[in-house]
Amino acid sequence: MGTTHQNFLDETGGGWRKSSKSVETFHQSTFNPEEIKGSFQLLVNTILDLEFVFFLRQQAAKGISNKRNGRLLKKLKCSAGTFSIVTPRDRNGEFNPIFIKKWKKQLTDETLAELASILSDANRLDSVAASLHVIFNTAYPKDVLNEMAAEISRILCGE
Repeated sequence: MGTTHQNFLDETGGGWRKSSKSVETFHQSTFNPEEIKGSFQLLVNTILDLEFVFFLRQQAAKGISNKRNGRLLKKLKCSAGTFSIVTPRDRNGEFNPIFIKKWKKQLTDETLAELASILSDANRLDSVAASLHVIFNTAYPKDVLNEMAAEISRILCGE
């Protein structure tokens, strides 16, 4: 993952927005969650992988030697249906994802709405970063979320 992208929100002085999609809006929208289940799966796995990359960076910055040690397959349920995700593992067994917690098997409608927002606005870096901020709350600093947003946009838009 590159670090040469522009931190859009920092450079434009933009702030975080609250989620523009309420749960009701999500369910009444033209999105048919069943049709885009594969996109949700790709996005969830991408976010988990990015979270893992930042975890390993934090470990390295602390001088802790740690590496990837495979993945765990698990089923995730949501109002869009059930799909499989893969959660990265580390050799030291210290990675605890914030996005999909270790024992969590259900996505809330609010999180699903934010994921739908990311999918619909994948080419708008500020919108993707804002949705990540809602999902992660204050777990990561703004520059980390901006970098995650840039990578997600790159992957989803095929750039």
